[in-house]
Amino acid sequence: MNSVKYGLVGGISPRSIKDNSSPSRIKTGLKNGIVPFIIMCTTMVLSIVLFRIFRAMNGTVIQEVSEVAGEETNPTVGRLIYCGLSFVLSFILVTTAHRLYKKNKDSLILPWTLAVTGGTMLWQSIGESLWHFGLTIVNDEGEASFANFPRIECMQGLPFIILTIILFFTMHKELGFAVTSWLAAFIGNWFGHIIMIGTYPIALALGYTSDMVSWYRTVGIVSSITFGITGLVLMFGNTKRETKYLASTCLFIAYGSLVYGVILGET
Repeated sequence: MNSVKYGLVGGISPRSIKDNSSPSRIKTGLKNGIVPFIIMCTTMVLSIVLFRIFRAMNGTVIQEVSEVAGEETNPTVGRLIYCGLSFVLSFILVTTAHRLYKKNKDSLILPWTLAVTGGTMLWQSIGESLWHFGLTIVNDEGEASFANFPRIECMQGLPFIILTIILFFTMHKELGFAVTSWLAAFIGNWFGHIIMIGTYPIALALGYTSDMVSWYRTVGIVSSITFGITGLVLMFGNTKRETKYLASTCLFIAYGSLVYGVILGET
């Protein structure tokens, strides 16, 4: 009787011992880690397709074209529509995901899918679209000039991503699974860009002499190995289901760094 009570309340039950076996860990790792990773990649591809459809709908340039952090802007009507639409949809999706998770915390697939789709759309809105647009600024002398919104995927975004990552690790328990997944997807899409583009000027200032493509590949290799190992350890280790799901973001960063940094040598 004592052993049964201990197993159900305060100790390790026979079921938990079985669940911690190697075959069971592999099975749960595949189900709760690799499958969410595939879902995350799929939602990214579909979001990119949707983004390109809207971009192609109307290519009329509505603001002046300027250079922001070494890249020329493309402020078209189609991009502006998607920028606003994806921003709104992002919050609708994460709100829906949060409500679904609160109703049934045993079912994670649907809340995860909605949340990471919303996080990807948030990145497309802020990280890939917003900096193409700007406002006319008038100084104290009455002189007008055009200023674009910050491009957070370059060096301008380094302070912001540091603050966002700090927010993620300090507040993830309070935010809940759905909101944390949404934020993780946003950071995951952001990190691969900024760790290569945003750090290159710093590398040059510290004496790095090779070109940008070489830097992308160097950082891409380090990121792929680091995040790949971290993600796999968390997925197939003795961790909670929610942790395994979030660990797929590490694989997502590793995959993006490998493709765009190492293979293509660009973002």
